[in-house]
Amino acid sequence: MRVAPDLYRLPLGDARLPVLVASTESRVWFVDQRNQLAALDTSSGAIFTVAQLPRDAILRGLAVGRTHVYAVDIAKGRLFGFATNGEPLTPHPLAVTDVSAMTVAPDGTVWIAMRDSSQLLAFRPSAKRVELLDVGVRGSVTLAVESGGRLWFSNGATGIGWYEPQSGRLRQLVWPAPHAPGVLAADPFGQVWAGTATGDVYFLRDGIAGLVARVGRPITALAFDPSGQAWYLAPAVGAAGFAYAPVNGPSLARLVPGPAATLTFNWAWRPWLADPAGGFYLGTEVPH
Repeated sequence: MRVAPDLYRLPLGDARLPVLVASTESRVWFVDQRNQLAALDTSSGAIFTVAQLPRDAILRGLAVGRTHVYAVDIAKGRLFGFATNGEPLTPHPLAVTDVSAMTVAPDGTVWIAMRDSSQLLAFRPSAKRVELLDVGVRGSVTLAVESGGRLWFSNGATGIGWYEPQSGRLRQLVWPAPHAPGVLAADPFGQVWAGTATGDVYFLRDGIAGLVARVGRPITALAFDPSGQAWYLAPAVGAAGFAYAPVNGPSLARLVPGPAATLTFNWAWRPWLADPAGGFYLGTEVPH
């Protein structure tokens, strides 16, 4: 259904809601309120159910890596792993009671932050082992990993830092603004970008933050088009809904007339946005 110029909405149907969402260029993975793991093909728009997760699970985290999709069940302390090549769903024990952020590193390590804790969990699939790391920042709400393996973490308030698994170096930063980032995202080149509640976007290089742009609205998501250009998602100004636009450049913001939780681009430059009310938006204008 067309909802705006160059914007269509694809309803999920059957009253399904995308409760948790994680994306790649080719797939938008989501868990609905019935604990079904599903995927949207970003080329065709086809939606298919991949697996039924246990109905007694309370799922609080979803992340996708190069080979697997992971979901955390805080009710029974389980990490579910699903291989994107179609192997069966595999549960792993995980001592966790809540999840505030989750990401998968390029080497396959699953990093998990917990609310009200300064400890991060690291699940290493090759060894089927979980390790604990105290980073000194309580309640990280976002995580991202550079191509070299450096892990960034931030609680969106006063705490941000990074950890290098190879050297064991851990550093907390003095953030150059009132609020540390609430959004971290790695671009296709493996570098990490950050967005804040005050609308600032930073590029994190060599462990240092550099201001790139001031959007003036809370950054709710960062995404990257096929060229690696950074885009932001934020509440719209003077209108209901959300807007997305390049972090750099004169391009006008594209408006979404409703809630939008995530932003991703497919190989053909088409943007997809998850609608928490039960669907997905597809932008048909090629923005480059």
